[in-house]
This record gives sequence, structure tokens and C-alpha cells, in this order.
Amino acid sequence: MISIVIPALNEAHNLKLLLEQLTHISADYNNLEILIADGGSVDDTERVCRNFDVLFVNCLRAQRAAQMNVGGRVSKGEILYFLHADSKLPQHFDQKIKSSLENGAIAGCFNMKFDDVNPILSFFGWFTQFDLNILRGGDQSLFIKRSEFENIGGFNDKMDLMEDYDIIKRIKQRGKFEIVDGPIITSSRTYKINGVLRLQFIYLLIQLMYRSGFSQKKLVAFYKKYVRS
Repeated sequence: MISIVIPALNEAHNLKLLLEQLTHISADYNNLEILIADGGSVDDTERVCRNFDVLFVNCLRAQRAAQMNVGGRVSKGEILYFLHADSKLPQHFDQKIKSSLENGAIAGCFNMKFDDVNPILSFFGWFTQFDLNILRGGDQSLFIKRSEFENIGGFNDKMDLMEDYDIIKRIKQRGKFEIVDGPIITSSRTYKINGVLRLQFIYLLIQLMYRSGFSQKKLVAFYKKYVRS
């Protein structure tokens, strides 16, 4: 069984679309467990979830790493799949995940494209097929064997930013990480609000700050100052 863990905070609209999608694009929907790890939504997120066969988990704080860890702990599947609420998955994504793990990977993600025809965003998405850590991120989702997730201690919930890069680095120290051809489609809403090149430059600076050892406090302050949501 695959346990899909979706961290959420005020994602009612996106969750409705995603949960509806899961019912008809999975190869074996009955062998999926879906958990919404909610960080204290004040919109209709919980009400939307009541219309689907999902487990709604109230988390103690709105922090993505902590929410995903909580979802992972209460899930039952042998495979964990961490997914953002504003994603659109490839057809039979669950079959692709199982095939990857059966062929020797211990974890992996999908390559990615944006829901926008902007040529620069298309170029950014094209690059995600390459196995470079700087290109990885939560928008590509993450699947991992439960045993491996437990062995590495899950996500570092002391990290408010870059938790995806951190866990993938630790995964690769243990075994094969595979980028599966999907692609997964992610929302370009943050790029539209902030400007494509401007936001990409901000992300690059955050990457450099992270690699240079800046504290999480400084990374978060920088992000909040320059990224509009």
C-alpha cells in the first residue's frame, strides 16, 4: 500500500481538485491511503476532506516538515508518498512509484513541469529530469520506502526551509534515488505573483545561503521579506 501524505494549510480549493483527480488516475485506488496533515487551516479544508475517503490529521503546528512527519507516523503503507496539494499527477503514478522501488531505488521523485506555457518556466521544468541536488524540491513530490524513511529519522522538523533538499541528501547516502518520468505538474502561482526571473533569483540566493551555513532563522527572514504570497 502507498500512503499519500499531503501537508496542507488553507488549501481547500487545491485539495478538492487533487482528491478528485486521485480517484481516476491511479492504477489501484483501493490500495492507496490518503492522509491530509493539516497545519491549522481556517478555510474549508476539513469540510472538503469529509467528502473523500481520507484521514484528516490535525498537526500541532503549521510547519511542512513537522506535518509530513506526523502524517508519516500515523500512516500504514509500506511506501510513503509526500505530495503538495497544488499538484497534478501523471496517469498511473502509483504504478510508476512501485516499479521504481521494485527496480532497486529506495526513494525518488517525478520530473516536473509548470501549469503555464511561459517558456522560461518550461525551461526550468525541463531541467528537473537531471539528477542534481540543486534541482530537487518538494514540488516534484517524494516517494520513499517506509523502512528507509524511519531509518533516516524522517524530515528534519527544525527546518522551515530546505527540508526537501536535506532529506534527499540523506537518502542518497543510503541508496539509489530515481527521477521518474511523469511529469508531475505544479502550480506557477508563486512565480506569477513574484515574477519568474525575480523569484528564481531569490531561490538561487536562498540555496547559496543554505549551502553557506546561514541559520534557518535568517533564511526564513529573507524568504518572508522578498517572496510575496
